[in-house]
Amino acid sequence: MKSFFYLITASILFTGCTNLTFQSGDTAPKTEHDKIIYNQQQALKDQQQAAIDNYRY
Repeated sequence: MKSFFYLITASILFTGCTNLTFQSGDTAPKTEHDKIIYNQQQALKDQQQAAIDNYRY
């Protein structure tokens, strides 16, 4: 039972960290998927900034 608990805990920890990277947010995207995500994040930032600017005035 103890080894089963350790196995489950280890599998959760290792599968939860598979997308962990040590790159900064300003690193250029390398794959097509990364480019799409980067463009979506930039569009969201622009949209949020426009909403903030619109709210201020």
